[in-house]
Amino acid sequence: MSDEQIESFLARYVPKVGKWLTLSFAQSQDGKIAEAGKKPVRISGDESMMLTHQPVVLDNELLTPLSSRLLQNLANAKGSAPLLLAAIPNHAGDLSEWHRRRELLIHAGAEVCLIEADENGNLTWSAICAKLRDLQLDSVMVEGGATVIDSILRANTKQPGIIQCAIVTISPKAIGPQGIGYETELPLQRGEGSGLVFDAEIQLGPDRVAALRGI
Repeated sequence: MSDEQIESFLARYVPKVGKWLTLSFAQSQDGKIAEAGKKPVRISGDESMMLTHQPVVLDNELLTPLSSRLLQNLANAKGSAPLLLAAIPNHAGDLSEWHRRRELLIHAGAEVCLIEADENGNLTWSAICAKLRDLQLDSVMVEGGATVIDSILRANTKQPGIIQCAIVTISPKAIGPQGIGYETELPLQRGEGSGLVFDAEIQLGPDRVAALRGI
């Protein structure tokens, strides 16, 4: 598939105008996103890696390592500055280490935005979306692991409209039952679920890329 065909497919689901939140992730054929112990594994092929966008990183405690691929790519002029959304500390303990991490991340090129957390110290999607609106980020692609995927899908189930679209890259590889997956059922075989409905699918090299729309 040509670059023009890929861009045409994405244009339907990641528009350049209007407020739009897209969830994007890759999974194995058996629905896993990581190996046992949450060990990252490259799942998708070269063609579908072209779908990578600037991510919004949910990092409650600012634990993103300076050696992360996002920051290394930025240092090598191969990527855009990541946006880290972190919880405002709600405890009265020593915050010197937290402030040190924040300064190091900013110095490395990351943009750090603080959000009021819930009583458990977690970010809620209503607060996240409000912050994105404040930042005038109208079109956002969200990536993450099983916790992020499940949290936003559960929020979208309760409040449809948080997610306008989900782009799921499905590899023909299987990781096995020991792998880490997300729990929320998605309508990848058509039908409705999690406030989303299956819309279209394309083949990119060995991978399938499914597009799900908000109801």
